Amino acid sequence: MNPTSASFPRISKALAAMTAASLILSAGCAVGPEYSPPKTGMPDAFSSVGDVNESGPGTRGASTDAADTARWWERFGDPALTRLVERSLASNHDVRLAVERLDEARAAVGLARSDELPAVSASGSATRSRGSSNTAGPFKSDENDSYSIGVGASWEPDFFGRIRRGVEAAAADLDAAGESVNDARVLVAAEVVRRYSDLRGAQQRLDVARRAIAVRQQTLDLVNSMVKAGLSAEFDVAQAQAELSSRQAAVPSLEATIRQNAHSIAVLTGEAPGSLVQTLAASGPIPAAPGVLAVGAPADLLMRRPDLRRAERAIAAATARVGVATADLYPRFTILGSFSLEASNPGDLYDLSSRSYSFGPGVSWSVFNNGKVRSGIAAADSRARQSLISYDKAVLTALREAEDALVGLGKEQDRLASLSQSVASNRRAVELAESLYKSGLSSLTPVLDNQRRLYEAEDQFVLGQLAVTERVVDTYKALGGGWEPPTSR
Repeated sequence: MNPTSASFPRISKALAAMTAASLILSAGCAVGPEYSPPKTGMPDAFSSVGDVNESGPGTRGASTDAADTARWWERFGDPALTRLVERSLASNHDVRLAVERLDEARAAVGLARSDELPAVSASGSATRSRGSSNTAGPFKSDENDSYSIGVGASWEPDFFGRIRRGVEAAAADLDAAGESVNDARVLVAAEVVRRYSDLRGAQQRLDVARRAIAVRQQTLDLVNSMVKAGLSAEFDVAQAQAELSSRQAAVPSLEATIRQNAHSIAVLTGEAPGSLVQTLAASGPIPAAPGVLAVGAPADLLMRRPDLRRAERAIAAATARVGVATADLYPRFTILGSFSLEASNPGDLYDLSSRSYSFGPGVSWSVFNNGKVRSGIAAADSRARQSLISYDKAVLTALREAEDALVGLGKEQDRLASLSQSVASNRRAVELAESLYKSGLSSLTPVLDNQRRLYEAEDQFVLGQLAVTERVVDTYKALGGGWEPPTSR
């Protein structure tokens, strides 16, 4: 028997035994800490739920019922707003960037998992060489041909879980990237509703200003006619004209605000700034969410808010990378193999005597780099602790944002109720002042003063409506509204 042929079965058996052993060991050993989700103490209920008025304008109170926030903008009952939000979620550049980063993270998981499998490569070459005739030595200068084809393979048995921990880290990064997509949806939806509300609020304020201008113009015309009749002084004309000009001065800034918000909404939907100016030109009401605002329990934020879910996944990734760093303390084993056919004549390539092969294990171990490896482990440990601290901070920030939004909503409702009463009282005062002036029992000054107070109160009432809507938006944003959370991870 050919000695080479006799050794081949022995090599094959050794290789098979080593492969089986490595599979068993790699399946049961992974260095580094095992990840467990952080335990965070949460209050039983939001302390500011009671601040939202049961009978306040717009929202009739808040409840601790489970929140339904996936498509919260539909609760405003404004079809134009709903269309704009949906367009932004489909076309907004921040959302699209987050989706691309998710695809990148998904590819990174594939790269990490590829290390679990053998790497196989194929090669082939055809060369012609000629030595120099002017060099010393016994070699001839004849031309030589060489042909070869072959395959090579290498595999690293994951004895200490370095590859497996890398896959865990990449998978956690993928989850975090998915939460970034959801977080982008939350932010974009809230920003579209806020900008739309600002635009409608500016339109309502412009309507108030134009009504005030019309009334001021009527007052000026009345004063002019009374001056001509000798029933009033020229001073009253100057005073009425001044009030009219003051009201007219408010119009340009409100028109600019309307246009600017239309530009912002267009960009949020992925379109040119001027594309929605005409579409949104007609005046409309400020969106107001009807019904009871269900906010759920504080613990629900851990599942509903994508930024908290992303922060938790960051802890998992950092924990897995501690294992990757720890695995560098141990040797790496590699199983190598190659088989090729080599000949100087292409016709001889497939002759058995042209075969060449090699098989065997390899090992590498950074024995003298322990200081560097342990420093890497310490750095990975620190990053894991940092991610936990960041998570704790994010949870507290989420709680604060929810509490702030709820208390802000309640107090703005209180303010709006007072502003509503102020408008009614000022309107009655204007009617009385105008009646006294027309009957000659009072000067023009009380009329102008009461008109000014009325239109200021109406302007403040519009701002109060806008503030209530913005606090509703803040609440839905703080609750993580804008996507559908899974029932479990």
